[in-house]
Amino acid sequence: MIPALEVLSYSGITSYAHHSMLRTASAGRYPWQIFEGLSPDACVGRARSALATRVLDSPHIDVLLMVDHDVSWREGDAEHIVELAHEREGVVGGLVSKRAHKQGFGGRLVDSEQLEIGSRQVVELPEDAYLGGAFMAFSRKVIEKLADVLPRTRDGIVPAFLPILKHNPRIDCVEWLSEDWAFCHAARLVNAPVLLTMHPVLAHWSGVNGYTPIEGNPGPAIMGAK
Repeated sequence: MIPALEVLSYSGITSYAHHSMLRTASAGRYPWQIFEGLSPDACVGRARSALATRVLDSPHIDVLLMVDHDVSWREGDAEHIVELAHEREGVVGGLVSKRAHKQGFGGRLVDSEQLEIGSRQVVELPEDAYLGGAFMAFSRKVIEKLADVLPRTRDGIVPAFLPILKHNPRIDCVEWLSEDWAFCHAARLVNAPVLLTMHPVLAHWSGVNGYTPIEGNPGPAIMGAK
């Protein structure tokens, strides 16, 4: 398996995320491909869709892990989530807290099942539950299937993360699904599972000091990690 890792950012990444990224790339367990992390596109859905299309156009890549610029992870967490996404040929996310204190976690969980962070629990989410995109991996099989049903845009992008309006029959209302939730919905339409894994222990460092510039660091240093 050849996984790719992308830390999404518009200006830089926290030193905590940078450290996790370097540790994952240097572990040597897989031949990680590190994508350039700076996105000039302020439209998040389009930026993520462009990245997914880049995977589709890189036939040697089997799975992509997307991480927000201010999230850090433990040793082995990245390997765990890409292995699961590759094995299940689906979309897999870890649980990341929101930026504000006591605001809960990204995504939406509607199941009352007790979940334990750091455990080996893997839960397939029901139709109106969604993963947050802060620590999300997906198999290239998902993008291949979506490319068969979604038209490419003028600039060649498969709009996999295009926000949509969707009726929720459970609460009988129309919801605006943002880019990560819309991607989960699209994956289900092509019969790809949407899974929450509780194994990664993730930290959200938004608002802290210690940003690392993107340019040249970590780019050339680990871009060719094998």
